[in-house]
Amino acid sequence: MDALSLKTLLDSVEARLVLSAYEIKEDETARAEVEVRNAGNENIEFHGGKPLSASLLDPLTLASVGRFSGWIAGVGFVIRLAPGDTTRLPVLLGTHQSGPDVRVALPPGIFLGQVLVPIHTTHADDSGYDTNYVEAPLVKIRIIPNMK
Repeated sequence: MDALSLKTLLDSVEARLVLSAYEIKEDETARAEVEVRNAGNENIEFHGGKPLSASLLDPLTLASVGRFSGWIAGVGFVIRLAPGDTTRLPVLLGTHQSGPDVRVALPPGIFLGQVLVPIHTTHADDSGYDTNYVEAPLVKIRIIPNMK
């Protein structure tokens, strides 16, 4: 894929993180979706993988402090969207701390959810692919105590 068409592709893809509830119990995983929209004027096609995994960011520093911790049986696929079309991809949003001890849950508080949509584009000679990312706008998420 040449640089101009890659730029056009990346400029055409819009993403938005959608959760059924914006509160998650500590030490639990929320299932969410990312809505991917073709905001351009041309048909687009790219390769991706699902489910995606979102990160939790500290709202003051924007450092990644939380993530999903567990196995993901990912599936590759091709997304084809006409101008104005949308699709939704599954996202896992975990509350485990980033770092060496991922078994520790984040404490209750306010965080920002971040999801990056991978855009895999194949080389013209089929020798491999490149990955770029489209970031959905950050979403405020509250972690609440889990009263088990």
